[in-house]
Amino acid sequence: MANGVDERADQLNKNCEIEDAPSTFKAVVWQHFGFPVSRNDKGEKQTDKRQTICKSCRATVAYNSGNTSNMRSHLSHHHPEKLRTQQPTEEKA
Repeated sequence: MANGVDERADQLNKNCEIEDAPSTFKAVVWQHFGFPVSRNDKGEKQTDKRQTICKSCRATVAYNSGNTSNMRSHLSHHHPEKLRTQQPTEEKA
């Protein structure tokens, strides 16, 4: 079990609820990522906005308020087809 920590994290991510990013987040990478959600003892939803979860492979990617570079890098290395087929969410005037 050389990679036990990663295996446990992967299993948690597979069962993790994902909350979509707010509509004010305009970067196209947000189509493929969301924030992990957990429940406290009272069943209340708690969203962790320090990391994101890839909707395709459930990998955890660090998120630093407003910086989507880590998410774009993950897509380019692990899911390049997602970047090739992405359409902008808004047309430029």
